[in-house]
Amino acid sequence: MDFVLPPLQHFFLLSSLLHELYHLEFTVLQTEEDISAFCSQHCFHPLQKEFTPAGLDKIILQAAPDTIVHTIDYFRIHLMLFTLEQTCIAMGPFCPLLFSQKDACTLLSDSRLHTIGTMEFLSYASACPFLSEKHARNIVRSLLHCIYPYEDDRTIIDLTVNSIQPEKIEESESTRANYALLLEKRYFYEQNFRKNIMEGNQRAALLNLANMEQDVSYLKRIGSTLENEKIGAAISRTTARLAAMDGGLPGITADQISNQNTKDTLTARTVDDILRAKEKMICSYCAAVRATKESQYSVLVQSVLYEIEHKFHQDISLSDLANELAVSKNYLIKRFKTEVGMTPIQYLTDFRLKRAAMLLAEHTLSIQNIANVVGIPDSNYFTKLFKKSFHMTPQQYRKTKII
Repeated sequence: MDFVLPPLQHFFLLSSLLHELYHLEFTVLQTEEDISAFCSQHCFHPLQKEFTPAGLDKIILQAAPDTIVHTIDYFRIHLMLFTLEQTCIAMGPFCPLLFSQKDACTLLSDSRLHTIGTMEFLSYASACPFLSEKHARNIVRSLLHCIYPYEDDRTIIDLTVNSIQPEKIEESESTRANYALLLEKRYFYEQNFRKNIMEGNQRAALLNLANMEQDVSYLKRIGSTLENEKIGAAISRTTARLAAMDGGLPGITADQISNQNTKDTLTARTVDDILRAKEKMICSYCAAVRATKESQYSVLVQSVLYEIEHKFHQDISLSDLANELAVSKNYLIKRFKTEVGMTPIQYLTDFRLKRAAMLLAEHTLSIQNIANVVGIPDSNYFTKLFKKSFHMTPQQYRKTKII
């Protein structure tokens, strides 16, 4: 005969595992002291009626044996409750949204909560596990199914104690008109954004980017998810890339900037990280467009210069670069030398040594570390090249720069 654990004992084992996996808290709410302690730990502001003893009592009354209660507070913090053997269990709090600093400012300003600091709110929200609503519901149902394998799925009741529900927007002729107006404004900002990048106007491009992303309830609700923000970043990246190429930027240069933004976005941990990466990309595109317009070099040579100046610390293959630019290696070298006065390898070496000289003057890094940073890992060879170019060793050069 199979041994079956009592439901509560089974629950404690499973909830411990779920806590390890998702950092989710499971709290037994059996007494007034339990409820009071839970609210004291998780209530950030009185507006969170769901996290006050009186509000939580109302929710607990709705937690029948065949239901799961799901509630969302004023700050978009979620909580789920269910019963086991007439014992109420709370799962959470958790939050399915990631708030940027701008989101937090907007939420606090709209709520007239001027005594709460933005970072204070972000600290509170980020302490909650990040979990989508769908995922949270699946976790609860799977947990209950493990404990009661023959029980039908429980009905999920969405319940909000707070009478203020800022996420709901009544549809009307007025709101539809406002929505159309906002779409028109966004199109206007986007056209200006493209024009700014084509002209290399960094300040105006960043301003119009901010205008496009302003927090308006019809186009963007407060809070987001990394997935949504990454999709938005991809759209902005494509728009900026095409605009920069229309502004004369070589395709290979545009691709390099785009690829860097893709990497920055994929490794982003917060919404603000994605926004900063987007702004960095815009600055790079505008600077590259301006350099292209002001350059006396051909598009081919500009592409090689950009590759060298942005990847000097890596191994650069002229054969690979020539293939990418659809020319022969010999033609690339000949054209570069005609316009610049030296071969690509000579230019790369000169650029590396000048960057090394700057590091020697401004930092206390060892000679070996500086050699590695500029892409010449053999310190003896680095010293030989440096002495040939500057007529002194790296150590001697550093001494001349010490005040």
